[in-house]
Amino acid sequence: MNKPLILLLGNYPGDQQISMQRYHQLLERALIERGWEVRLIRPAVCIKLFKTRHQGLGKWIGYLDKFVIFPFFLLSTIKRLHDRRLIVHICDHSNAPYLFFLSKCDKVITCHDVIALRMARGEFSGQKPGPSGRLLQRWIHKGLSRADFIFCVSKQTRDELRTLLTIPDSKVPVAYQALNYPYKPLAQSQAVVRLEQARQTNLLSQTFPMHLLQGQFLLHVGSDVWYKNRIGLLNIYRGLTEKERLCPPLLLVGPPLGENERHFLRQHDIESHVFCTGYLDAYLLNAIYALATLMVFPSLAEGFGWPVLEAMACGCPVVTSNRAPMTEVGGSAAEYFDPDQPVHAAEVVKAVLKEDDSQRRERVRACIKQAATFSIERMVRVYEETYMAFGK
Repeated sequence: MNKPLILLLGNYPGDQQISMQRYHQLLERALIERGWEVRLIRPAVCIKLFKTRHQGLGKWIGYLDKFVIFPFFLLSTIKRLHDRRLIVHICDHSNAPYLFFLSKCDKVITCHDVIALRMARGEFSGQKPGPSGRLLQRWIHKGLSRADFIFCVSKQTRDELRTLLTIPDSKVPVAYQALNYPYKPLAQSQAVVRLEQARQTNLLSQTFPMHLLQGQFLLHVGSDVWYKNRIGLLNIYRGLTEKERLCPPLLLVGPPLGENERHFLRQHDIESHVFCTGYLDAYLLNAIYALATLMVFPSLAEGFGWPVLEAMACGCPVVTSNRAPMTEVGGSAAEYFDPDQPVHAAEVVKAVLKEDDSQRRERVRACIKQAATFSIERMVRVYEETYMAFGK
């Protein structure tokens, strides 16, 4: 049977979703390496009046680029390929509205999480999008129901999706994510040199706390959205400083601390122990993971939980929330706590920090072994099996 052409629909560059861009690049490369013919298209930034596409009028201009202009390009592309057997693979569920334009095509979509869909339904107390956000999520919800198959990046995401859509398991295959960058363990000297060189060439801020790299430090990687639970992280850290006289400092890789977070640090007199780097690219983040003593990831909800996998691949032990999908990704290699119980969470972190050298070496080996199970081969195999099911 001849393989169909896979038309990948990537994300809009104006949204600056780096992880999604890496995902569709990874998928494109992996499919080509396995002999598939692949074309990648995505909405262009046609209207360049605004730097940001995340708020205000810029957001609405982005909607025009994505949902008014791009569908014409999409349909014309499909028309030019009318003599080819074609499967359209939308790489991100947030682009599910495109499914309304694809009634005559074989079509699949990858669902990375349903957090926004659940927010729009009021499932998270105190978290609800505005009117336009709710309208967009209804459009996404209805669009998803038009897909022939919906790939989910974890069992948790599949289970949550099936509470929102009436769809059989056979139409919702789980394709666990693979690393979208070759994260790996690095020797301490190699990691430090990488960061020092980046600072000398201004790829890393001059204010980066290089002194942390000479000893133990705790790490958190993530944005400041509510479900990343950064205030919960700081509360766990406060509890740890009360239990440990020589508590390691905490390094956050992500956006600057908000006023509520800074107030919390001042209130509990731990401001001098907490550092924030801003966002780092994967090359530098690999070095940070390799140097960290422990990553603490108290997320309240995730679709997959990239940082858990990334840290383990670098040999960094992980303590994270006792909820799926973190438990799916971390397996028996990670330690777990209830993110709603910061006192207990601090005890779990303390216990891992107290492990001796032999226990730590075993934990690092377990992390690397667990991370290796999330291979690109495993992920793409699910896609290939589903693509071929169309021809049967």
